[in-house]
Amino acid sequence: MIFESFEAIMEYAISKEIEAAKFYEAASKEESYSGARELFGSFAKEERKHQAMLENFSKESVEHYKIHKIPDLKRSDYLVDLEYKPGMAYADILRLAMKREEKAFKFYSDFGDKTD
Repeated sequence: MIFESFEAIMEYAISKEIEAAKFYEAASKEESYSGARELFGSFAKEERKHQAMLENFSKESVEHYKIHKIPDLKRSDYLVDLEYKPGMAYADILRLAMKREEKAFKFYSDFGDKTD
């Protein structure tokens, strides 16, 4: 995927955060297990926070953000991609969320490397 500007990258990133929030919100409504509903609900809230942060982000404010590198433990590298199904086991829900977040992290890392 090629982006022509900072704004195009940000628009795409915001759209992916909205997509993630909608996914977790829908999954929360479909779950019969209260723990899974709450977990998906908390994930959706985090994605909405990311959306708000990106919507208020600008090139001028970038120097105010502190980047903390976290070592990749490669835990999810050995997991199979899962597709959400209502009633999934709790452990599978966590694996699914881990893989989704890993892909989001890769997106931000890749495009961070391509910008100044």
